[in-house]
Amino acid sequence: MAERISDIFANLDSQLKNKVKSFVTFSVALDESTDISDVAQLATFIRGVDETLSLWNSGVGAYDGYHNSQ
Repeated sequence: MAERISDIFANLDSQLKNKVKSFVTFSVALDESTDISDVAQLATFIRGVDETLSLWNSGVGAYDGYHNSQ
């Protein structure tokens, strides 16, 4: 299962890198929050415009599960 997840990630990573190459301009937004049980979450968003002025949006990913130490 871990190998399959790794393959999927590699494929998505490759697709994203190819898509970003066509952007004339882009922005990246990160949003970090911590829930009531002290689990931090990070969401990543990318928005880009290509040479035909087509707009592309993606919620690239979210990472959660790490705990803040106090």
